[in-house]
Amino acid sequence: MIGDCEGGAELDISIEDFANLRFALTALYGVADLGMADVASANIAGVHFEARSPLTLGHTYAVQLSGNRVGFVRFSASLTPRQMEAEARKRFGGLAIRILRKLGTDTGATQVGDVSGRISAEALMYFDMSFRMPQ
Repeated sequence: MIGDCEGGAELDISIEDFANLRFALTALYGVADLGMADVASANIAGVHFEARSPLTLGHTYAVQLSGNRVGFVRFSASLTPRQMEAEARKRFGGLAIRILRKLGTDTGATQVGDVSGRISAEALMYFDMSFRMPQ
């Protein structure tokens, strides 16, 4: 998720139990759960980084990045595709379908193991996230 095209992702979201909406964060260099800290003022004083952490909505996470940098990400909410569609219809009315078609599409080349080249909308999960990269 966080990273550049050259080096690959430095933070991944993985599914632990999709039916119960349980996810985990895996970080190449380490991730630390900072609890309910505000992403704008979060700091890493006294935190212990692990390779993996359960994802809890409302929590902020510190992510160790390459080059001895640390970024912060807060996961505020998540929506299933049906919840996203209902929310879009409520906010955008008739334009909702056109807007949703643009979300979650994959424009990249087919990857190893991708037999169809397409992603099913039912396999998507939407996260409301905030990021901060200190200078």
